[in-house]
Amino acid sequence: MTIHAQAKYCDNDADFVGNKWKEISDVEIVYKREGNYDYGISFETGNKEADKFLKKSNYYIMWNDTLYINTKCAMQSLGSEAGDGYAKAIVLTDDRFFFLGPPTKSILVVPYGGGFIGGAMNGLAMGLMRATAPSPCYIYNMLTGSSHVIDIDYMKKLMKNSPDLWKQYKKEKRKVKQDPEVIKEYLRKLGLIEN
Repeated sequence: MTIHAQAKYCDNDADFVGNKWKEISDVEIVYKREGNYDYGISFETGNKEADKFLKKSNYYIMWNDTLYINTKCAMQSLGSEAGDGYAKAIVLTDDRFFFLGPPTKSILVVPYGGGFIGGAMNGLAMGLMRATAPSPCYIYNMLTGSSHVIDIDYMKKLMKNSPDLWKQYKKEKRKVKQDPEVIKEYLRKLGLIEN
């Protein structure tokens, strides 16, 4: 899906904190879709230099009332291959950001041998896994420049002062624990997302 509009951007954390946005006109937003979630969102102007800057160096884009974070920049602490375009971001109450990362591409240990049949089975298993693996959620800390995947261990750290909430979260089914909407709800209960 592609939409044209006006937008504004911040190319670093300090400008974002200082509310120093720069205008950018006639921007096209391009969505990739996985299930109910948009990921790998790109912003294009038709100008090669501007598009390269938006893709590789810019941190934030405000599109109408929606904030997008460049996962390539926000996920640098996780390695050079992390991140794929922009993702919708929510500013948490403690100056961190919550965002949905790109869909997991390969989380399967190869269970079958080689050869024609083994290769076909591996391909089928990978296809099924790609279709069912949830997109991971991340927290980006602009003070340290680091990102963390929100897994069960990270949720435990977040809930260390809320033992009753941790007990409730632990009772959730594993797949439910990783659902972005469920994670957002627990972040709300922790007071990290304003209602």
